[in-house]
Amino acid sequence: MSFVGQFLAGVGMLCLLGQSTSAAEFNDQQKRELSIIIKEYLIQNPEVIREALQELERRQVVEASDKAKKTISSRAKEIYQSKEDLVLGNANGEVAMVEFFDYNCGYCKRAIPEVEKLIQSDKKVKVIIKEFPILGPGSIFAAKAAIASRLQSKYVEFHNAMTATEGTKDESNVLEIAKQVGLDVERLKVDMESEAVADVIRRNYNLAEALSINGTPSFIIDDALEHGYVSFDVLVQHVATVRQNGGCKVC
Repeated sequence: MSFVGQFLAGVGMLCLLGQSTSAAEFNDQQKRELSIIIKEYLIQNPEVIREALQELERRQVVEASDKAKKTISSRAKEIYQSKEDLVLGNANGEVAMVEFFDYNCGYCKRAIPEVEKLIQSDKKVKVIIKEFPILGPGSIFAAKAAIASRLQSKYVEFHNAMTATEGTKDESNVLEIAKQVGLDVERLKVDMESEAVADVIRRNYNLAEALSINGTPSFIIDDALEHGYVSFDVLVQHVATVRQNGGCKVC
């Protein structure tokens, strides 16, 4: 019997073992021979291991995507209709996109012109910002201040001013930016410590956990989830796919 034939015979024995026999029914000599055959085959054909790992990764990606779609569908109202979220672009847009955002995230900053380009090029797109501060105390302070600024009808202006300002966001420069955009800073400091503001961040953390989002930026376009930075071209393609499929399923 050829080496490949021996290997296939060994695999057949393993299948038979899984279906109708137990390991105890193979004697020690058979087990040793089977182990040697498989080991030698894998050594001589290491690409089999790479192909198996690639297939495992593909299946994991598909499984994660399916799980995300189900979560997005079941929590669509929380994702797309929260009144506390910042909305950019067309508030009544026919296609909605969500971004999980941290003011101290370098990749978020890199994605800003890509998102802005999408908003400018497609007047029927709605962009929703989920405050997701995960990069330390400065990020949390900035997110709380941003959410609280909504109570003074300055959320868009404050967000844009913070994203346009270079450097790490911390208590000092966040409050300085707030002053520059005309916010009542003393009121802001009180509002941002409210339970309502804390609840927004808490809900976003819980939602991110349910979607296995552990980094920023992360994007949701209808029922599709993109982890990490994506370009304008990728965002446009997602929006086009939503339209080609008949419009929003959940957004």
